[in-house]
Formats: sequence, structure tokens, C-alpha cells
Amino acid sequence: MARKPKTSGTEKHGTSSAKATETATGTAGAPARIGKLARLKAMLASPEGARLGEIEAALAWQPHSVRAALSSLRKAGATIERIVPEARGEAARYRLVAGAEGGE
Repeated sequence: MARKPKTSGTEKHGTSSAKATETATGTAGAPARIGKLARLKAMLASPEGARLGEIEAALAWQPHSVRAALSSLRKAGATIERIVPEARGEAARYRLVAGAEGGE
């Protein structure tokens, strides 16, 4: 009985390196995919900032994931301001003041 030739890990699962490169950079004519971290930065960069609930809904993240992402941005050098609500019962807003430029 002849042995089958070995395949790389990506070929076993039906993907090739060319296909993986295509999805990472986008296809010809289509805009490149914007990652969730870039969307988070855009939300935080707005003048009014964003509430945790708004970020959760927009990015389909759990609350702990939002807090972890904010923490990661801070560790990367970003300054994130916490805006205390004026009225009781409202959620705080978070705004990107400076730092954490670059990609994901």
C-alpha cells in the first residue's frame, strides 16, 4: 500500500497560504477589512467618546472583553479619559485622548 504524501497544516483544513493572504489584505476592488480594534479606537476618538454598553453592542463583545481591550490600549501607551456622568444612574464614557497610534 502506498503512503499519501504529507500535506502542510493549512492544506489539511482546506485553506492555502494564498487564500489566507487574500482575506488579510482584501480582494481586488474591495476595501480592506477594518478590525475591531481599529473600530474601537475610532469610537473612543470621537469627541463624546463611548460608553461600555455602546462598545459591547457595536463590536459584539462581552463586558470583560471591552475592559480588556481598554486595558491593552493603555498598556500600548494610549491615554484614555473616563468621563464621569453628570446624572446618577448613567454610565461613564471613555474617550481616547492620545497615544496608541498604529495598527492592530
